[in-house]
Amino acid sequence: MSRLALLLWGIILGVCIPAQAGEITVWHAYRGAEETALKAAAEAFEAETGTVVKAIPLPFEAFDSKVETAIPRGNGPDVLIAGHPPLAKWVRLGLV
Repeated sequence: MSRLALLLWGIILGVCIPAQAGEITVWHAYRGAEETALKAAAEAFEAETGTVVKAIPLPFEAFDSKVETAIPRGNGPDVLIAGHPPLAKWVRLGLV
């Protein structure tokens, strides 16, 4: 993940999530260097705002299914990181 992407992620979280939230849950399917960069960004955000970021890795193969079953039942994340292809489907389903 580039530094610009990390910066944008931090800005999005800072704008979209109220500071008093206390904790933010983020679902992702990153592994390796991308997951390491995400954890670093989460730690930096936490240090800056005091808001705990719980980055939860999900298997890539199960990501769509998890989103589509958990969110309608109120068990979804505050933020999810996913590619663009499923976004249109999730909008049609009223999930995002």
